[in-house]
Amino acid sequence: MQQPPPYAYAPQGGPPPPAAMVSKVEMTISCEGLRDLDTFSKSDPICVVYSLDGNRRHEIGRTERLNDTLNPKFQRQITVDYRFEEVQKLGFYVFDIDDNNNDVNKADFQGKCECHLGQIVSAGNFKRPLDYNGGNGGSISIQAQEQGGMQKTIKMTLKGVKLDKKDFFGKSDPFLEF
Repeated sequence: MQQPPPYAYAPQGGPPPPAAMVSKVEMTISCEGLRDLDTFSKSDPICVVYSLDGNRRHEIGRTERLNDTLNPKFQRQITVDYRFEEVQKLGFYVFDIDDNNNDVNKADFQGKCECHLGQIVSAGNFKRPLDYNGGNGGSISIQAQEQGGMQKTIKMTLKGVKLDKKDFFGKSDPFLEF
C-alpha cells in the first residue's frame, strides 16, 4: 500500500505541499563581445531560453531580435517559475537571425551558456562566457528579480515557561527578537 505524502494529514494551516513552493523570476538578458557573423553589417542577435532535461530541451521564451549590434541589451524579459526544492537547468542560446521569421533553425549559432536557475537567482547579476564550439563567443549577463510570489502570512503563538528572573526588584520583561 502506497503511503500518502507527509503533508496529506497536516492540520489546516499546516505546511503547503511542495508544488506550492514556487515564485516567479523575471530575467533581463544582455550580451557583450558577440562575434560578427554578417558580411556587410553587424550581427542581429536573439537569445532563446530553454529548460534542459537530459538530452531534451523545451523553449521557455525568447528575447526580441536586435539589429546590427555585437553588444545587445534585450528589453523583453523572460519570466520563469522558480521551484526552490528543484534543480532547474537552463540554456541560453544566442543566434544571429537574418530573416524576419526569427527561425533559429535557419540562424547562425553565436554561443550558449548552460547553468542552473538557482545560480542566477542567488547571484542577482549573473555573468558568464558564451561557449562557441569550445571557444569564446563573448559573454552573457542575466539579471534576475523575484516577483514576490512567496509573500505569505505566518501566524505564531509563542510562550515562555520558567524563564530566568533577571530583575532584582520586580518581574522580568522578556522579549523575542527575530
